[in-house]
Amino acid sequence: MAITREQIIECIRHAAESLPNVNAMWLGGSDSFGLADEYSDCDIQMDVIDGTEEETYAVIEAELAKLSPIKHTWALPLPTWHSHHQRFYLLRDASVYALVDLVLMARSSTRRLNERELHGEPVVLFDKLGVIHSTANDKDAQRKKLAEALQQHQLQARMFEGFFPKNVARGNLGGAFMEHITFVLRRLQQVLRMRYDPHRFEFSLRYAPQDLPPAVAEELTQLCFVSDLEDLKRKHARAREWFWQEAEALDVESLEL
Repeated sequence: MAITREQIIECIRHAAESLPNVNAMWLGGSDSFGLADEYSDCDIQMDVIDGTEEETYAVIEAELAKLSPIKHTWALPLPTWHSHHQRFYLLRDASVYALVDLVLMARSSTRRLNERELHGEPVVLFDKLGVIHSTANDKDAQRKKLAEALQQHQLQARMFEGFFPKNVARGNLGGAFMEHITFVLRRLQQVLRMRYDPHRFEFSLRYAPQDLPPAVAEELTQLCFVSDLEDLKRKHARAREWFWQEAEALDVESLEL
């Protein structure tokens, strides 16, 4: 019988709570939005004393190995985009869905990844110092970020509009397909997310079913699948048309944040 997600989380909690350098532990990801299911990974975050990240990982890994051999480990190269230490673990005897995503935040760090509009409400497993809390996302900073991203997407769409037809004309259909997918996934889906979920507009297409209206999410998904060259041409034309409709109609200042 496969080791469950709950067993993995409890194993890590038990090991971490006994460590004097670990101040708190909580669940993020799907748990923080009340959306966890049998396909959810183990999105775990800890507050630790500065400089103790490596020893904390060593203890956690030893405990996980008692539960099941660790099949794969991936440590994000430092510095990471969020400035914290982050490692992923896949256990041999657990489902591939029960991936462990473990982020360690130094106590002195001010970037907590706790904006509720982006990260939901943390599910507290223990908190020795009362450090776990969510905050509101900075609306002014978010509007500025949205405006800059929208401008960049429009500029890139104009600048590189020849890439798709160029690849088609050269007979490089793989290249044309990649240009189409890049357009759909980078530009169109982000502009749609700006309209419907402006705080999380940088989140990926995999969140579309939760964050976009069903009909919008369905059409966006269908644009990713093509049957032949003519279908690719039609869908790319539709993606470009839809992008410009949304981009030109979007008023960042009027978005409800």
